[in-house]
Amino acid sequence: MDSDRLSAFADVFSAVGGVDAFWSTFCSCGESAAGADRAEGERRGQAERISAWVELDR
Repeated sequence: MDSDRLSAFADVFSAVGGVDAFWSTFCSCGESAAGADRAEGERRGQAERISAWVELDR
């Protein structure tokens, strides 16, 4: 019976570890997407503040 309890505990521990690994990956992907959106917004904001004129002198 002791062997069965140990096996059950190992199965539960493994399942919890798998769920934790999935959740950590899922959360880090969300942060990456948010960071990419923020970086894109900053690049667009900088591009909107830049202007230039071309003049030809003869």
